[in-house]
Amino acid sequence: MKYTDPPLNIGEQLALLQHNNLTIDNVDTVRGVLTSVGYFRLNNYMKYFKKDNKFRNGTIIKDIQGLYEFDKVLRINLFDAIADIEVAIKALINNTLACKYGSHWLEIAEIFKPGFSYYHQSLLTEITEYCKNNPDEHFIKKYKQTYSDPVLPPSWMIMEVLSFGKVSMVYDGILNTDDRVSVSAYLKTHDNILSSWLHSFTYVRNLCAHHAKILDRNLTIKPTMPARKKNRFLLDVDELDVSKIYSVLCCIQYLLLTLKSNSGFKENIINLVSGNPVIKADALGFTSNWTQESIWK
Repeated sequence: MKYTDPPLNIGEQLALLQHNNLTIDNVDTVRGVLTSVGYFRLNNYMKYFKKDNKFRNGTIIKDIQGLYEFDKVLRINLFDAIADIEVAIKALINNTLACKYGSHWLEIAEIFKPGFSYYHQSLLTEITEYCKNNPDEHFIKKYKQTYSDPVLPPSWMIMEVLSFGKVSMVYDGILNTDDRVSVSAYLKTHDNILSSWLHSFTYVRNLCAHHAKILDRNLTIKPTMPARKKNRFLLDVDELDVSKIYSVLCCIQYLLLTLKSNSGFKENIINLVSGNPVIKADALGFTSNWTQESIWK
């Protein structure tokens, strides 16, 4: 089947919205939104205001824009919170391994699982190229100007320039269970659980960085929740749908509480959900009694 839909200019997009029963009080306002956000992006949020492919009577552009802004603010809060966790994870991993294996632990192949060897070599090659080709971080430049041996800077410098995705892979690739547990125990969770969460956070942060829609999305990379009752931190865990964003919000909030973070993430999420009556919390995976969970109190 061949795609045949023609591109529409702003005037034609406006006419299509009117044809589909959108109430337009101010043409210039709608034009401005279509120009700055785009019809295709807004279309992701229009379905919430439609019945039989037509807008419900009285629907205006601000209704759609409000839902879009909700999703945008949700992404911002997710991105900021995951950034705080990324900083903490980098510090915890490095503090654990540097004190045990030395300043350049990241280069020691024996620290990592045999199945990690190909990725490890690829990572070291990438790091070497980065350090060689005029790195933008001042501390890397200063190391190169001051020291010739070892060629690569210490691992705590390298960790600072690694993406969260690469850091999560490094954690997962650590061979010694005790080393992984030293990190996860500080965060009051199991090492396999933490590894799952880090991969899920990386995926969600990438969605946020690319301005992808979060509202009612089914997550491809889902966080694993603790199976043993003594390790569970949610009352309604049996009701939880780990393919929805609420599960990730819970894991983030759990870690932020453990880290004693004052980011305001909890208050922001509660205010965001409660302050938007159009939002159906269950579409985001929120359980029926989520406000009674200890992590949200």
